[in-house]
Formats: sequence, structure tokens, C-alpha cells
Amino acid sequence: MHISNHASIRIGERTSLSVKEVQEIIAGGYFAALPRGEDDKEYCLFYSYPDEEFYIAVISECTLISVLYGWHKIPVKAKSSEKKEAVRAWRRYIIDKTKPNPFTDQIEARVEVCVGGEAQFRHPLGLVTREQLVTPIFLQVFHELLMTLSSGVTAWRQQNDNKDRVTYQVWVKFPHERSFIKTSVFAHGKLLNRLQSLDNV
Repeated sequence: MHISNHASIRIGERTSLSVKEVQEIIAGGYFAALPRGEDDKEYCLFYSYPDEEFYIAVISECTLISVLYGWHKIPVKAKSSEKKEAVRAWRRYIIDKTKPNPFTDQIEARVEVCVGGEAQFRHPLGLVTREQLVTPIFLQVFHELLMTLSSGVTAWRQQNDNKDRVTYQVWVKFPHERSFIKTSVFAHGKLLNRLQSLDNV
């Protein structure tokens, strides 16, 4: 959805919300739809908690052309039920906005080498996004890391005469989470195809 210069000015004059936030609210459907006017424009009633105010977004041909105060009677005065719906929509917007996004938010990741079911070695992978985790370059680096760890584990097992089963695990911690979550288990020396098990996170 496009936003006209006029609408951007009105957002700045009449609300404490940013242009991006208003765009997210309208594009995400966090509003109460009002009846169309005779001019065939769309009118969307939305609520702003910081302003404690209702607003009407005026949309024409997929472009936000203006933002009016909620008390305007264009096209008709908003009903009490529509205002309640707009408040509920605002709450949904805030909840959805604060949810961690695994595709864009940075993830803290590490690899653990388990011998006989117990983690013996840990190697941090740093902060990455989920998209980065499945790029060919990262997979190549990750595969080289596994090979390096495998050599170290093999030497450690020989030194300790250990024949227990070895597995490689990837642990990730999403923003706002306190603990790591195991996302993938690797058989010894094998890399799961493009970390497909991350889809189960």
C-alpha cells in the first residue's frame, strides 16, 4: 500500500504514530472497516493507544490519501461497536508486533557434540537469522565446522577409549527467550539437507 505525501503530513500532525506504524496497521488489517462513501473510497477506523484517539484512514486505489480524526462523520459517524473492534484490533497489532520473527530476528545459535547422550563439546555460531542458516555459504561454513569438530571428537574418543554413539545438535535461542531450543540432530559426519528440521521450530 502506498502512502501519499498528504497522508504522511497528516500522520505527523495528528498522531504520535510513525508512518510505518500506520502502514502496518492498515496493511495488516488492524482496523474496523467503515461503510464506503459515495466516492467509493475505503474508510478504516483504527485506534492509537499512545494518543488515546481514534483515526480514520482514507484509502483510494490502494493509496492512503489522508488520516482524519475518528469523530469525523465521513462517510458516517463510527458506531460504538466499530470503535470496540478498532480497540481489539490495536491489541492484536501490539501482540503481533512484539512476537519474535524467526525469519528476520537474530538468533543465537550453537553446535553441541553429544557423546553417549551427553554434551561434551559446544561451539557458538554467533548471531544469525533463520534465513542465513539455510544459505549455501553458511551451510558450507557449517559443514566445515562439523568436520573440524568431528576430527577433535575422534581424537578425544581414541584418547579416552570411548565407543559411545556421537551426534551433532544445533541449539538456537530466539529473541525474548531465556533458554536454547534443540532444532536439529545430526548423525555422525552427516549434514541434514538445508537444515529442514528448522521448519519444526
